[in-house]
Amino acid sequence: MSFSQITTILPKRQLSWLCGTLAHVPLPPVLRAPVLRAFSQLVGIDESEAELALSEYPSVGAFFSRKLRLGARQVDPAVLTCPVDGTLREIGQASPEGKLLIKGVTYTLRDLLGDEEAIAAAHGTQVWNVYLSPRDYHRVHAPVDGILERIIHIPGSLWPVNDWSLATIDKLFSRNERVIFVFRQEDRCTLMAMVGATNVGSIRLTDDSSFTTSRFLCGSNRRPRSLPIGQKVKRGDDVAYFTLGSSVLLFWHHLCPRHELPSLIEPGSHVLMGLPLVTRA
Repeated sequence: MSFSQITTILPKRQLSWLCGTLAHVPLPPVLRAPVLRAFSQLVGIDESEAELALSEYPSVGAFFSRKLRLGARQVDPAVLTCPVDGTLREIGQASPEGKLLIKGVTYTLRDLLGDEEAIAAAHGTQVWNVYLSPRDYHRVHAPVDGILERIIHIPGSLWPVNDWSLATIDKLFSRNERVIFVFRQEDRCTLMAMVGATNVGSIRLTDDSSFTTSRFLCGSNRRPRSLPIGQKVKRGDDVAYFTLGSSVLLFWHHLCPRHELPSLIEPGSHVLMGLPLVTRA
C-alpha cells in the first residue's frame, strides 16, 4: 500500500485530536526542562526566545503554543507586516474573476473563503502563503492596524500541508479546516486565513478560550459560522495560535499600482513575525 493510500484512509481528525490531547498531558515538574530541551533540539526550536523558562511549561502542548519573551520580535511600522514565523512559500495574486494559484493549483476564492463578503474583499488581492513547521513559533498576529471585524470558521478535513500533500491532494487548502480573520481598515479590507492540518489539535483564539476547532467528530459537512468581533487591533497584536504547525494565507489590497516588497522577503525565505511585507500603500 502506498503512502498516499495510507494517508487517505487514516482517520486524520481523530488522530489529530489524539495527538493534541497527548501533547497536553502534564509532565512531572522534574522532567519538564530535560524533555522540552530534548524536544527543542530534535525539531530545531530556539528555546531562548520563549517567554518562560522550560520548567514552567506544564506540557509539550503548552510549550508549542508559547509566547515570546519581550523584545524577541520587533514589529516594523509598515503598511503590512508578516503575521507569523515560517517559510514564505510563495506570493500570488487573486484575479478579478476570483481565482488564485497556490503551488500550481487553481483555487476559487469561494472554495477558500466560503463567505460572500470575504470573497468580494479578496478579489484582486496580493496573497502571501506562509508555512509553519514544528520548529516555528506558532502564534499568529495582526498584520495591520484596524478593526478585527469578524472571524469565520470553516470546518473541514485535516490533511497534512507539506509539499507532498499540496502536490497530491486536489485543492487541499479548500478541504482543510480554516479560521479566517477579517480586518477592516479605512481604505481596505485585509484577510488572514489560518489553515488547519493533520496533528493540529486545534486553532485557538488568544482572547476567547471557549473557541476551538478540530473537535473529535467535527466533519467537513458542518456549515461555516461567522463570529462578530469588532475589536480594535494594532500590527503585532497576538490574536490566535496553532497547537502545531500549519499554513497562513494573507490577502491584501494594494489600492494603487505602485507598491514594493523588501528584496529580502522572497519565496523560500524564512520569515519572522513583524517583518515588513509592504512598505508603501
